[in-house]
Amino acid sequence: MVNLRLKQISFIILLILTIFTLTPIIVSSAAVNVFDDANVFTNSEELSLDKEAGALGDSYNMDIIIVSVDDAGGKSSREYADDYFDYNGFGKGTNRDGILFLIDMDNREIYISTSGEAIRYLTDMRTENILQDSYDNGLSEQDFYSGTRAFLSSTKNYLQMGIPSGQYSEDEGGRPKNKLSLLDGLIGLFGGAAGSGGFYFRTKQKYKMKNPIKPLTFRSNSQINLLANENNLLDTRTSQRIIPTPTSSGSSNTSGRSSTHTSSSGRTHGGGGKKF
Repeated sequence: MVNLRLKQISFIILLILTIFTLTPIIVSSAAVNVFDDANVFTNSEELSLDKEAGALGDSYNMDIIIVSVDDAGGKSSREYADDYFDYNGFGKGTNRDGILFLIDMDNREIYISTSGEAIRYLTDMRTENILQDSYDNGLSEQDFYSGTRAFLSSTKNYLQMGIPSGQYSEDEGGRPKNKLSLLDGLIGLFGGAAGSGGFYFRTKQKYKMKNPIKPLTFRSNSQINLLANENNLLDTRTSQRIIPTPTSSGSSNTSGRSSTHTSSSGRTHGGGGKKF
């Protein structure tokens, strides 16, 4: 009886092993570059975008991430995009190179967050152009798939063009602010008063006469010259020349600027957003 049960158990185990050996293992392919938390894509659209974003990122050794959200948890689009990139460990290499495209249904805004070398590729002007392409080619009509594909296509074009000549990064915190504090105003007021007062008294002392002439002694204070003074015109000559139009060389060139800021994790990001 015992031998019969052992044989039955052995047969069942052998049958299970045979089924697993002969049956091909089906692995469900899940997107690793697209995180559609707001469900703005179909399954097929998500897989298509994931494949395209993955191929683009591999070509330039950076992460290309696409995220949609319907509840930003009280964060702005910029804060949500930066934090999503940082705290989920995205970015390749020591500089964490990568680009995140956010569709924020809560704040009704699309946002591009750049990190590492991507900051140099996507300057402020290029970022604005990409956002406009995405808006014009789908997002304005709530076609999120076409708008996201436009983002990928426009981003690919700029990555192929390379880092623009004259590119530079400028931190938003380093920009001068047109604000005057109360202390600055008081220092300027008293400093100016002291400086002007000192100049006034020094000048008054300098021009003060030791023995002033009485104003009624007009004979000693008056002089008159009755000699004739003539001006004779010798020649006339007229010359002409073209005055060139002044150029705007003094204006700053911002086409290569990449504005940066610091996220809550302390890392540096670039990017920009557009309402839809």
